[in-house]
Amino acid sequence: MSAIKELVKHIQNRIFDSIVTNHLVYNTCWEDPRIDRTLLDLNTDSRVVMLTSAGCNALDYLLDNPGRIHCVDANPNQNALLEFKLALIRHGNHPLLFDFFGRGTHSGARFIYEKELRTLISKGARRFWDRHINYFNRSSNQPSFYFSGTSGKIALVMHRHIRRKGLYGKALQLLDSSTREEQKYYYSEIEAELWSGFSQWLLNRNSTMALLGVPENQRKLIEDSVEGGIMQFIRRSMHHVFTEL
Repeated sequence: MSAIKELVKHIQNRIFDSIVTNHLVYNTCWEDPRIDRTLLDLNTDSRVVMLTSAGCNALDYLLDNPGRIHCVDANPNQNALLEFKLALIRHGNHPLLFDFFGRGTHSGARFIYEKELRTLISKGARRFWDRHINYFNRSSNQPSFYFSGTSGKIALVMHRHIRRKGLYGKALQLLDSSTREEQKYYYSEIEAELWSGFSQWLLNRNSTMALLGVPENQRKLIEDSVEGGIMQFIRRSMHHVFTEL
């Protein structure tokens, strides 16, 4: 039995490694970098080494003018994403930057990339974006860049699930809330339905966690320390965000 468990663990790790090295995983950072900047107290003498992820946090840290930021990631595609954001910033067209990474779509993405942006990024990043600049082309299967990458695919599945359950309108009201009391009210309206049935099945899958970039050891830590496992951890975390913060 232990040999079978070890084999399953080995296969899961191989799948995770394949995902995080061959695909874009994170299309945006999930943390709040304002908290980081308060804790780090960055200044012109600061030298920062950090995970690239989607590059959002590194760009945010630049607001404090640190001396240097080194972005490293096991997945080179994440660095390609940061390079593309830097290319758009250097290009200097802020409405264009917002189209790409605010709205997440641009009808002429490939033309602009090939004519104006491609020369502003490294050869490695070019190899990635030559194949994937269509992430910014809107379609029924991919409404925006923010549904691209492996985590984006999970987000798209949940997005469609929320629509099918008739929760989309209330979810928008929740996100548009101006007070914590409104947040608590609208979240209480959707919470039970949001985390039932399909959602539980999806988030309890090892493959889902791999697509979200959660390694096996981190998943096991949560499962061993939280009653109800990773599904209950996610549910509690979301409840805290939408009712307490």
